[in-house]
Amino acid sequence: MNIRGKIKSGHGVASGPYLKRPGQDLLAQSISGGAFLNGKKGDLPVVTAVGQADLLTSLFIVQSVLAAIYARNTSGKGQKIEANLLNLAVGFHVQEVTAFLHKGENPERSESGIPNPWIGAPYGLYDTSSGYIAIGMSSVRKVAKVIGLEKYNDEQFNSNNIIENRDEIRRDFNNVFKTKSTDEWLELLLADDVWCSEVNSFTEMVEDPQIKHNNMIMEYEHLTVGTVKTTGFLVSFSETPQKVYRPAPLLSEHAAEILKKYCDYKDDKIDAFLNKKSYS
Repeated sequence: MNIRGKIKSGHGVASGPYLKRPGQDLLAQSISGGAFLNGKKGDLPVVTAVGQADLLTSLFIVQSVLAAIYARNTSGKGQKIEANLLNLAVGFHVQEVTAFLHKGENPERSESGIPNPWIGAPYGLYDTSSGYIAIGMSSVRKVAKVIGLEKYNDEQFNSNNIIENRDEIRRDFNNVFKTKSTDEWLELLLADDVWCSEVNSFTEMVEDPQIKHNNMIMEYEHLTVGTVKTTGFLVSFSETPQKVYRPAPLLSEHAAEILKKYCDYKDDKIDAFLNKKSYS
C-alpha cells in the first residue's frame, strides 16, 4: 500500500534516551504512570491485563494513515508518521494526567478498592450473595435509600462523588449488598434509576442478551484451524454492513499478490524476495 509516505515505529520510540530500550506494552504502561491508578492503597501498582498500549497504538496508526492519505489528496505530498507505545499509554490517561498537572499531587488509591483514585463513593464494585454488582455515578443518599441504609439518608450525602470517608461508605454499602443476589439488586436499583450493572466474567459475557443482540461474538472459517470464534465488529454501518472477507493470513500467504499489486514487482523479483529474503 503506497501512500507516498512512511510509517515509523509502531513499538518503542523512534528517538531519544530510550531509543535502545525494548518496546513492549507492559513497559510502556509502567513508564506512563497509569499503573498507580489501579489496585488498592499500599498494594503494588497494577497494569491492565489488556494490552492497552499495543491496541491504542495500532488504532492511532490506522487513523493517522487515513489522515495522511486525505492530506496527500489535498496537498499532493506524502509524509512520515511516527507512533510509539509510550505516547499512547500516556495520552490514554489524559484526564488523570491533566488533573495531576493542575492539582500538583499524585492520586491516592483507596483502601477498599474504589476503581479510580480521584473518585469517591459510591462508585465501584460490590459483593452480592450471588456475585458482584457495579454502581456508577449515583448519589450516596439515593443508593442508600434504595438499599435501606438509613445512616446515609441525609443532605450531606447527596453527592455522587464523596471522597472523605469513601472507604467507610463503601464498606457499609458492601455489607448490605451481600444480603441479596445481583439480579435482586438490579431489579430494585434500575427501577429507581440508579446507574448499575452486573459484573460479568467472560463465561457470563458471551451469554449476555445485549452482547448477543449486538452480535459481539462471531465465527469465521480459517484454512488451517477451522472455525474461529472471536469478537464481532465494534461499530456498524447502515449502508455497508461488515463481514469477514478473509481470515487471518498464513505467513507470506499473500506476499506475492501484495508485491505485484502495490509494489509493481515482476515475477523474478518476487521470487528473489520470497526465496532469498532480499529487499533490494
